[in-house]
Amino acid sequence: MLMGAQPVAASGKTLTWSVAGVTPVPHYGVGAQVGGMSCPSSALCVGVTYNGDVLTSTDPSGGASSWVVADVDGDIPIDSVSCPSTSLCVAVDQGGNVLTSQNPGAAGGGVWTPTDVGWIGLAVSCVSTTFCVASDYTGDVHTTTDPTGGASEWSGVNIDNRAIDSLSCPETTLCVAGDENGNVFVSADPAAQTWTPEHIDAVDPVTSMSCTSAPLCVGTDLNGDVLTTDDPTAASGDWSVAQVDAPSGSGVQLESVNCASGPLCVAGDVFGDVLTSTTVGSGSGTWTVTPVASAPITAMSCPSQTLCVGGDAAGNVIASTDPTGGSSAWSTAADLDLTHPIEAVSCPSTKLCVATDSVGDVVTSKNPTGGASAWKVHQIDTENGELFPLLAVSCPSVKLCVTVDDVGDVLTSTKPANATAAWTKITVPGAQGFTFTGVSCPTVKLCVAVDGNGDVAVSTDPTGGASAWSLARFVNAGGIASVSCGSKTLCVAVDYRGAVLTTTDPTGGGPAWTVTTGVDTTALDSVSCPDPQLCVAVDDRGGVVTSTDPTGGQGAWNRADIDGTNHLFAVSCATDAFCVAGDDHGDVVSSKDPTAGASAWTVATVDSPHWILGLSCVSTALCAGGDDAYDAVVGAKR
Repeated sequence: MLMGAQPVAASGKTLTWSVAGVTPVPHYGVGAQVGGMSCPSSALCVGVTYNGDVLTSTDPSGGASSWVVADVDGDIPIDSVSCPSTSLCVAVDQGGNVLTSQNPGAAGGGVWTPTDVGWIGLAVSCVSTTFCVASDYTGDVHTTTDPTGGASEWSGVNIDNRAIDSLSCPETTLCVAGDENGNVFVSADPAAQTWTPEHIDAVDPVTSMSCTSAPLCVGTDLNGDVLTTDDPTAASGDWSVAQVDAPSGSGVQLESVNCASGPLCVAGDVFGDVLTSTTVGSGSGTWTVTPVASAPITAMSCPSQTLCVGGDAAGNVIASTDPTGGSSAWSTAADLDLTHPIEAVSCPSTKLCVATDSVGDVVTSKNPTGGASAWKVHQIDTENGELFPLLAVSCPSVKLCVTVDDVGDVLTSTKPANATAAWTKITVPGAQGFTFTGVSCPTVKLCVAVDGNGDVAVSTDPTGGASAWSLARFVNAGGIASVSCGSKTLCVAVDYRGAVLTTTDPTGGGPAWTVTTGVDTTALDSVSCPDPQLCVAVDDRGGVVTSTDPTGGQGAWNRADIDGTNHLFAVSCATDAFCVAGDDHGDVVSSKDPTAGASAWTVATVDSPHWILGLSCVSTALCAGGDDAYDAVVGAKR
């Protein structure tokens, strides 16, 4: 869940929901999605994958045998890579690391050094070996003049309240970034950390950006649009937005773009097509769409007009020495078994969702929209042949997930992306035999769990063993159904008698919590607080209860009937302006203004007649859930 996010502008698109059938199906190998590609010369290309691998080749168009795959980051997804020269490559991952190599073309994939910088990078662009710029999930831009010098050499500034998905810096006097809400930010002096917003495409996330020193900037979005300008530091009006990829009348997601000198611009879309143009100039240009791959093309790098190298979502590398030569000019180098109700889901990023089920399984996916085969199952909670339900899960980052069971145990993993990684079981002192029903970890340094007896378990070191957890009992509280911490200084829980429990000091024990009864006349089953200014709870009679002042007492909460008499089991709010809940008839109810009453909520049937038991919305573009029929239910913008 995104903490501290601000309301987003209304989008014209809604989530398209799919259900991954989870009757047992054969497992089969799928390549790791290529997250980025950078070619500093025609004799070196370096790609990164969402499996934590680096792909290198000194003969990029030489076929599969010319590429080396090296696991440099465990199973942590690597989002982006930039190689300003053959002697330096810089990458950013979803575990809060910057990875650098000063000899990326060496045998075996080079030597890479990870540095924990404390922010989750999305994009990186290096002008030279002495100046790099990176962006992150929280709208920060970070710069360094010494990329290999460690965490202290990076400094950041917040320029946005949204994830900055794309970034291109062709020189020290120009950087252009694009965010998930269609905004572009431009800097003529990125070293001074001064940026100007240019709102040019209010609907769709800017997925990639490529700028040359001409100057020419070309971006792509999720609606088949190309965004171009030959004066990126001018006002917003100097950008043109043109839909270039809409074969059936609706826009196709463009995932990557790279422009070489000439100009030649090459983009890739979600259908595996390559789009090329040599006439972009100051306008959108004329683009040719060429089928190349069978999977989304997610990365592209063109060091010259006679070489382009990309990667796709199936882990393949595509290459061409004649990028505008049609399909035959491109070569390809390379080549779920859920059987019980899913109880809960947590997605710390769009590239990782973790679910738990009723028989002690954890179910993970690095590609939540990829169907049943994209989900892997691993049993983590069994003892003497008994299987324990895992009723809640919370992943504050891709480096930590915490789940709880019905016998007083907390289970933690620092490698949740690895479906077979070890999980550590901790029995909370005093909670043996208790049924934990909810857990929320706003940071990796704070987790709060609740149980059906009215207890709260807290830890500031979730992986630190039993002694790191403490239990507080509420004599007057009913069985607590769910908890959500909008920040490390606000946690809100709901119980089965319609009461709300709040605290601004989660580690302060029982006296630090306030119990407010009478908020609802029926059981509250789930609560979600995207930040301290909004909490949304749902009940077992089709009602939603909201507050913009969660600690304000009974009068600060308002109930609206939104779903008839249906039982709403789960709710997740990605931001203040995007909440989704699921019920016992396979319906999802969603709102972009959750406090505006019943009319602000929309009901859609996506999984009838099943119960949607768990939900996690990582952004306005992706929600993942689970039902009682062993299915993964995923909603994504198309």
